[in-house]
Amino acid sequence: MNTNNRHGAGGCCNPVPSKICHALARCRLAALWLVLLMICCFPAGAEEVSGLEEIRVTATRIPVAWSRAPFASAQINQAAIQQGRQQLGLDESLVSVPGLFFQNRYNFAQDLRISIRGFGARANFGIRGIQLVADDIPLTMPDGQGNVDSIDLGSASSIEVIRGAVSAIYGAAGGGVIRIRTEDGPEQPFLSARASGGSYDFSLLQAKAGGQAGGLNWLLNVSNTQLGGYREHSDYERSLLNSKFRYDFADQSSLTVVFNAVDSPMADDPGALNAGEVAQDRRKAAPRNVAFNAGETLEQHKLGLVWRKPLAQGHGLLLRGHAISRDFQARLPFDVNSNGQGGEIDLTRDVAGLGGHWSWTRAAAFGGENRLVVGASFDQQRDLR
Repeated sequence: MNTNNRHGAGGCCNPVPSKICHALARCRLAALWLVLLMICCFPAGAEEVSGLEEIRVTATRIPVAWSRAPFASAQINQAAIQQGRQQLGLDESLVSVPGLFFQNRYNFAQDLRISIRGFGARANFGIRGIQLVADDIPLTMPDGQGNVDSIDLGSASSIEVIRGAVSAIYGAAGGGVIRIRTEDGPEQPFLSARASGGSYDFSLLQAKAGGQAGGLNWLLNVSNTQLGGYREHSDYERSLLNSKFRYDFADQSSLTVVFNAVDSPMADDPGALNAGEVAQDRRKAAPRNVAFNAGETLEQHKLGLVWRKPLAQGHGLLLRGHAISRDFQARLPFDVNSNGQGGEIDLTRDVAGLGGHWSWTRAAAFGGENRLVVGASFDQQRDLR
């Protein structure tokens, strides 16, 4: 004998589930009406989306629309870099890029650790496996180590990231490329100032000016950053000058001069704590780091020249040259000579480089265009350690 009682069209087996079924049916009906209402009230949404400004990626050495690039890339604009940011590190504006991982311990004596798809994760210090470029001038040294000390986020107009093996077009950069571009001066000259402050004795003072005078476009940015740090013995100070001057000639060629200077007289290293020390006081510094006053000082100057020349019938030429001088001192938290004074690194580094590439663009048979790029670079590094 069949004792099942069916109630309504929902196929429920007793009165209590029947109420649930009727409630679900009403929810589905309400959702359907809501979708129809959105379609009727917002018919122009697709038109607004199609009117978005096209993003072009130039870090590939071949400018291409971001939507048509056959590789993993991302571009961060000026507003996302400068507005509402402390400008203490690249992770603030690039943390949303897929495949890009940052480990920021806010220890400026150890620098920011960057990894793209695993490349760079094993670097004990500095950045390896990833190419850093600013205004077509490499920030990665010939030995493969990159530093972020001279990156000026306060005057950056865009940051492009390439992930994957295509980054090999920049040399030994199997993991990816991070390319920073300094903003151009506007047609009307301007002068702006910025002052920021926050917890742990954070302060940022910045002054920026730029403009256009005939064929000369220029931008100059000066900033000073200070931070007391969350932990004991983690004070940091950096003064930074970043400038870019571009002159456009009558034959459509241009010469860009980039000058960058960094002075960091203090970057204390609080060191690592064990589990017991963290439980006692997580804000304290390692006793050995305090005893030996561990930390570093840095002074660096960079001069770069970039010449662009369009040639006949779709040909183009880019030549660059740069020179970097870096003075670095680090105080280590251990006694190397049993004299109680601790170890120390004194490094003077001189880097010089030349490079360029030639490009040829030709219309394709079935629409679009084909482009061939051939280039070479030579960089030399000399250390006195």
